[in-house]
Amino acid sequence: MSKEKKLVIITSVIYFKDKKLSYSDTRSVYSPEERILQTLKTIQTVKEKIPGTKILFLEAGMIDIKGTSLLEEVDEYLYLGDKLFIKLGVNSIFKGLGEVLMLIYSFKKIHDFDRIYKISGRYYLNKNFLLNDWDYDGFIFKKINNIYLSTRFYSFSKKVFNFWFLISVASILFLIFGRSIEWAFGILTPNRKLKKLNIAGVSGNSSCDGVIIQD
Repeated sequence: MSKEKKLVIITSVIYFKDKKLSYSDTRSVYSPEERILQTLKTIQTVKEKIPGTKILFLEAGMIDIKGTSLLEEVDEYLYLGDKLFIKLGVNSIFKGLGEVLMLIYSFKKIHDFDRIYKISGRYYLNKNFLLNDWDYDGFIFKKINNIYLSTRFYSFSKKVFNFWFLISVASILFLIFGRSIEWAFGILTPNRKLKKLNIAGVSGNSSCDGVIIQD
C-alpha cells in the first residue's frame, strides 16, 4: 500500500449562502473563519494519518479563498464556486448535490491515482483511523445500515474509477428528487466491489447544530 500513488480530495464550502437545507433550517452554526480553522485540522490529520498523499482542495463557496494560508497546506486547489451548475447545487436545499457536482467536475484531476480518498471539509481523521483498513481494490465506505453508506469519508481504487464516475453521475437524479447522498451511493455501489467498515475513524461537528459526529 505504501507504493500507491494516493490522493485525498477535500470538498469545502467556506463562505456559504445562508439558506435552509432539506433537513435543517440552519445551514451552518459556524462562521467562515471557524470553518477555515476546522478545515485546517482536516488537512493536518490527513497528512498525519495518510503519509505521502497528495491533497486536492475543492472549494465551492461564494468567495474564492485563493491566497489564504490554508491553501499553503495543500498540493492543488480548484475554485468551483463560479461554475453555474455547481453553484446551483451547492446553494440548493440538497447538500449532497453540490458535493457530487464538485467531484464530477474534478474527475480529470484524479483518475491517474491508484487510491483516492474523499473527505468532507471540517471533518478530520481521529485516533480510530487505521490506514490498513482502507487497503482494498474496490470501494470502501463506513456502513450506516444495510443500505446507507457514509460519504463523509470514503475511498476507492483506480480499478473502480469508472464505476465511481458513473455512480456519481447517476446519483444526481436521486439527489435532485430529495434522496440523500448516503442512500444514493448505498443503492448504486455494487456489493461485489464494496468493502464496508463499522468504524471509519472520522470525527467532526455537524454544521447544522454543532453536535459532534463520529464515524
